[in-house]
Amino acid sequence: TAGVGSGGLVLTKTADKAIALPGEIIIYTITYKNNGSTPIDTIVISDATPAYTNFVAANCVNPLPAALTTCTVGPQPAVAGVGSIQWQLGGSLNSTSTGQVSFSVKVNN
Repeated sequence: TAGVGSGGLVLTKTADKAIALPGEIIIYTITYKNNGSTPIDTIVISDATPAYTNFVAANCVNPLPAALTTCTVGPQPAVAGVGSIQWQLGGSLNSTSTGQVSFSVKVNN
């Protein structure tokens, strides 16, 4: 688990397994939360494929928090590629609101 905060925005990243063998899929979930007292607008969450893995898919986890209107993924690597992944959140993330985005990778053989 890794956590990053910017103002009221707190990000926490978890993996669905601690150890993965070659060929296995790891699913990472990034939880975002507004710990501040005012809404946050124009949120972009960025991550990247870890070393020794290839990209499988990235998703917005629904339902979105109440005041967020959209969650889009992109840019993102091609399937089996490597590189940066971004999620753009439209609308506002109200105080104490929380949500999640996720991505999966395959461990290299």
